[in-house]
Amino acid sequence: MSARDGEIWEKYVQENPDIIDKVTYAVRVGNGMPLEKNWEPNIQKMAKELSQKRIDAVVEHADHIEIIEVKPRASFSALGQLLGYRQLYVEYYKTGKPIRLTVVCEYVSPDDLKLFQEHGILVREV
Repeated sequence: MSARDGEIWEKYVQENPDIIDKVTYAVRVGNGMPLEKNWEPNIQKMAKELSQKRIDAVVEHADHIEIIEVKPRASFSALGQLLGYRQLYVEYYKTGKPIRLTVVCEYVSPDDLKLFQEHGILVREV
């Protein structure tokens, strides 16, 4: 998360303190970049970790997993990220729990809000 995203997240946590014990940050998903076979194992590991996608926050609830993207302004970029993160999370972590998607933001336009709602993504403005 950027510093600005972190400020938005802190507001969200203050409003939802019960999630703090259930959250994991910068959750890596996907395979990352193609790795050269002649690279040393530690270089391969580092290259993979640096090139994987990173979810801002994942909250483990009793009955579902919540994938959260934090943005000052919720827009198409957050929509695409969340849809991609859900797919990669399921493939990478093989969870049987339902996945819910949330964008935490300061602002979302009416047009964007409609698109988030059509995709079942919860929008939390703080």
